[in-house]
Amino acid sequence: MSRPLGIAIILVLFFLTGLYLIGKLRLSHEPPVESIGAGRLVAATAFFVLSLYMFPGLLGSPLNALDAYLPPRQAGDTGLFNMLGASPGSVEAGADDGWHVDDIDAAIAEASERGLPIFVDFTGYTCTNCRAMETNVFPREAVAERLSNNFVRLKLYTDGPERGDEFHRYQLRLTGIVALPTYAVVEPDGETLIRRSFGMMNVDRFVAFLDEGYSRFRS
Repeated sequence: MSRPLGIAIILVLFFLTGLYLIGKLRLSHEPPVESIGAGRLVAATAFFVLSLYMFPGLLGSPLNALDAYLPPRQAGDTGLFNMLGASPGSVEAGADDGWHVDDIDAAIAEASERGLPIFVDFTGYTCTNCRAMETNVFPREAVAERLSNNFVRLKLYTDGPERGDEFHRYQLRLTGIVALPTYAVVEPDGETLIRRSFGMMNVDRFVAFLDEGYSRFRS
């Protein structure tokens, strides 16, 4: 499921739930709602607010903490206007820009040409912690600059339908662990591990991980 489609489904469900709570939508066997209590009104308002909050996501905007619970951004994701045919050819900005996605050979070729280590993000389509890191840590300036300037970036979905098993085995062989998310700094050959880490990290800890990996590569 694409990110825009996931957002659209959740938005509609939230909006319909709000309508149900205020009595504007009811099941065939239910009597009309004659009065709305404070609890239902507060709950309905919350669902309507969430619907409005998620709407910019249909246009390609980030949804901050909620992005952790949505499908990952993909380079081919289109915003609402493109889905409706109003803006052909546009895609969500920033989705996997500069990353090799599920393409180990391309990452190795670029790393060998540029003389840089490979940063491997072992991630998953259903990994909430992966989305949280990609949304809240990767875009931070200190992290983004290091990833862009010091590494060739490779993202591998270990739960993908086509090559997930292959990447899962590669992760286990390279790092010795199968947890998600797992991050590895690797020599340009794609097989020699320099540094690894896994799980959630704050910005400072992640920057330290990247700096140590790059320093080891240069030493």
